[in-house]
Parts: sequence; structure tokens; C-alpha cells
Amino acid sequence: MKKTFGLLLVMPLILAGCFGANEDVAYDDASEVLTRELQDEGVTGVEIASREATSIIEQGEDHYLIQGQMETGAGPGEYQVDLEYDADGYWYEIYWVIY
Repeated sequence: MKKTFGLLLVMPLILAGCFGANEDVAYDDASEVLTRELQDEGVTGVEIASREATSIIEQGEDHYLIQGQMETGAGPGEYQVDLEYDADGYWYEIYWVIY
């Protein structure tokens, strides 16, 4: 009985960790979104700054508003991306990009 009860407590925590987003996942997703969208617009040399140069402005259970710095072929820049996670993945909105 103890083993079954322990599994019932641990399994939801494991599953939540597998499907939920965290700050590192949000940073990686924001970097991927920005790189893809800017390259689609013809911007070259896109490099998103490290995690240390990124701020999470708002954070909810499955929501991250991320602001950070980047480098492009045209020089330095900044961005703000909103990410919302659900069971199917995530959707995003780029609020602004300055470069």
C-alpha cells in the first residue's frame, strides 16, 4: 500500500514536469521564434543573447513574457516575446523587436 500511495503522489509531479514549461524552455522557445521570424524577414546574423541577458517580465503557470537582447547583422537589438503554453505546445506573439 505504501508503494502504491507513493507512486500516486509522485506520478503527477513527474507528469507536470514533462509537460509544463519552465524558464529555460521559455527562453529556448523565444530564441527559436525570434531567429526564425527575423530570418524570414531577411535579417541576417541573428544571435540571441545568453540567458543571463534575458528578463522574464511576467510569469504565470503557463505564460512567460520575455525581454532580452540580441545581435544582428545590422547591429545590436532588443526584443519582447509573449509565450503561452498548453497541451498542444505553445503560441507566441512578438510585441516588439528593435535592431
